[in-house]
Amino acid sequence: MKEYFEKIVVPHRERMIIKHDLDADAKCIVLFDCWSVHKSEALLSWLFLTYSWLIIIFVPAGCTGLFQPLDVGINRVFKHGIRMAANSYFTELVTKQIRAGIPPESVQLSTSIGPLRDATVGWIESAFTMLEERPELR
Repeated sequence: MKEYFEKIVVPHRERMIIKHDLDADAKCIVLFDCWSVHKSEALLSWLFLTYSWLIIIFVPAGCTGLFQPLDVGINRVFKHGIRMAANSYFTELVTKQIRAGIPPESVQLSTSIGPLRDATVGWIESAFTMLEERPELR
């Protein structure tokens, strides 16, 4: 979490202060889900002692999918891209076997780790490409 704040939150806050001509002590809101690590006394004490400008808002349990910007905007789209790519992959495998004369009831799909692991890389790449093509997510 320390690295996240040092490499992501603090530089982003500094860029926003410059971009929007804000006071140097401008507050910054960070949304956390209710994960136990986020609510730990050790983390919260460190954050508030280190970053006096920080405001933490906790998304209520069970509402992360509704209120967390990454879950609502990017993760949902990314996971959808992975599902679409996986669906295309399996559809292609089934189609090839049927075209080769294998009866539909005899079609087989590998569930071994090797082929699925290798295919997953392509699904992830496809999902990233889909994200890149969405200007509203940039």
